[in-house]
Amino acid sequence: MFAASAKSFFDTYKDHPEVLDSSNLTTLLLGSVVSFIVALIAIKFFIGFLKKHGFFVWGIYRIIVGIIILVLISKNIIA
Repeated sequence: MFAASAKSFFDTYKDHPEVLDSSNLTTLLLGSVVSFIVALIAIKFFIGFLKKHGFFVWGIYRIIVGIIILVLISKNIIA
């Protein structure tokens, strides 16, 4: 993830160097820190959930979401 983010950051800088002024760097840093903290919380929650409930509930959830997506595609609501 770090390498992909670094490449994306470099590509953006190469095409639009003006976007990296001091106010944007502060926003970028703050966004990175917040997303890192939220990711840690989400991972901790999901690991705890899987320890408690196993993959059965996760499997049922994925089947339901898959059916909903197939229905939406068949009705041309999403492409």
